Amino acid sequence: MRIDINEKYVITSDVDQFIVSTRNTVKTDRKASKDGKEGAKAGDEYLTPVGYLSTVEQCFRFLLQRQIRESRATSFKELKEEVERIEAELKEAIAI
Repeated sequence: MRIDINEKYVITSDVDQFIVSTRNTVKTDRKASKDGKEGAKAGDEYLTPVGYLSTVEQCFRFLLQRQIRESRATSFKELKEEVERIEAELKEAIAI
C-alpha cells in the first residue's frame, strides 16, 4: 500500500505496520555499487521513514502533530489556520 499525502509525506505499509515517510529526491548521481548494479540517478525519489504506527488513525494523528511542530506560525491565529489547512489536506488524502 502507498498513499501520497502531500508533496512531503507518504504512508506505506507492510504486513505488520504502517510507515510514515518523507519523500526525498536524489541530488546527484550515485556511483554503481561494487557488484556492478547501477546507482541511483539525480532526480530519483526515495523515502525516509519517520514513524512506524499500528493504525491508519495513528498515522494521521502523527502527521498532524508533526506538521504542526514544523509550522513557522508566529501567532495563535496563524497556528489555527495552519492546523485547519493540515486537517483539510489529510481529509482530502483519505476522501473516497
